[in-house]
Amino acid sequence: MKPSTLLSITLFAITAVSQQFELFITTTVITVPPINGSFLSTNGTHVGIFPTLTPLTFTSSPGPQPRTNILHLPNAGDTHKLGLVGPTGILRFFDLESPETIIFPPGIVGEWDLWRMLDGPSQGRLRMADMSARTGTGPDGGVEVIVMWETA
Repeated sequence: MKPSTLLSITLFAITAVSQQFELFITTTVITVPPINGSFLSTNGTHVGIFPTLTPLTFTSSPGPQPRTNILHLPNAGDTHKLGLVGPTGILRFFDLESPETIIFPPGIVGEWDLWRMLDGPSQGRLRMADMSARTGTGPDGGVEVIVMWETA
């Protein structure tokens, strides 16, 4: 897996977090290059694991359902939100601008307002509400990972 490989992921289940936080990967599987402890960043086009780039910092606001949040990329303006997009089963992180206006084609899932953070208040697991499935990286989704958050 190349360092610029996007994180293909189906996430799991948020307590409100008002401060800024970062997202990182934890895994017991040895990968080349290593991804354990890697923070999510962006190369300007894609959100993924780019070890030489600065980690993304997020803030949150309440989502439409109880215990859900929207994750904002504050350096990109309030219209930019962290989302998961792709065919059911393999989703990728995206910086979605004004996602409430996007119409996703049939067979493509687009989620951005149902994030949940567990195990707070300063560090815990990140999940997408009502989505529990395999979490993985790489084109085959073969490396099991957990996405974590911590206060920035």
